[in-house]
Amino acid sequence: MKTSDEQPLDIYMDWGLYDVRSPQKNFNVAVGNRNVAELFKDKGYAPKGGETADGTGWSSWSNRTDALFQALFPAVD
Repeated sequence: MKTSDEQPLDIYMDWGLYDVRSPQKNFNVAVGNRNVAELFKDKGYAPKGGETADGTGWSSWSNRTDALFQALFPAVD
């Protein structure tokens, strides 16, 4: 993966603390997203968003679409 100096990007990612998980299959969306966010940070990026205290699905992420648009399309003065 290139560093932020080599490949500048605006990154937004969010996930719910209660997103999909399966202890039997060793699968946890929240843990995976935390790891990816740390990978971006280690490369010098500053991803916006983060973990929220909700879960998966339209009713959860529809409340956060304003943050996504503000992060990727900031207001121009």
